[in-house]
Amino acid sequence: ASTVMTEADISALRIYVPKALSEDEKLMQENGLNPFNYEAVDMELVVGAFYDSHYLPELGYESIYSPYFIGSKLFTKQELPVGSVIIVDSGYQYRPERWIDANTVNETRPNSVKTNIVVVDEAWWSNFTICGFNLSYIGSSKVMAEADMSALRIYVPK
Repeated sequence: ASTVMTEADISALRIYVPKALSEDEKLMQENGLNPFNYEAVDMELVVGAFYDSHYLPELGYESIYSPYFIGSKLFTKQELPVGSVIIVDSGYQYRPERWIDANTVNETRPNSVKTNIVVVDEAWWSNFTICGFNLSYIGSSKVMAEADMSALRIYVPK
């Protein structure tokens, strides 16, 4: 090679290394999902608050039960579309409180979910249009704190 290399030639050689996957990305891949097709959602979590779908959709405060929960913002079906992914850490559970609309209470409350990953489908939404999440520990009345907020994550399709 008799060509003199210059600074302009530096970009001719590139090296790429594999990106380490996060635990959530690994969990998505294990469940047949491409994690690079999703983005995290800000759930606007509030410590010491929860929803009860037997009432109109308001985040409850000042209850004897409040310290044991973290509540999310309310989501519409457009904000949490079919195909979204809900991930909860082991040791935690969440209850997806849902309403048909802002003026109609739910006759039955959903069970708490302990499954680490759930993919939202049409059956998950059913005839509901609004959803809020309550996060808590499994099987104990342990007070929730800001550090517990990271135990529940939602990813929506990009």
